Amino acid sequence: MKLRETLPKDFDFILKMTRLNMERIVTREWNADWEKDIEPNFVNMWKRQGKKKIIEADNRGVGYFWLERHPEPREIFINSIQRKVMNLFF
Repeated sequence: MKLRETLPKDFDFILKMTRLNMERIVTREWNADWEKDIEPNFVNMWKRQGKKKIIEADNRGVGYFWLERHPEPREIFINSIQRKVMNLFF
């Protein structure tokens, strides 16, 4: 696996994977509507600050992480860490 900076072309993959991983939590636990409440905020937040990296395996995106500067000195906020569900054999 390797990390690389995100590119504009990665956003569709990121949004789709985030929805797949988070929609059930958002709708059941937060009582929010994904398309009305969450997705527009996610899109707007993505455009702002933060360090965003794609995790790749075999030249395919398998996850990402997103770190933002926190208002407190020397702290960061882990905005999101997502990964695709894969069969891993050890």
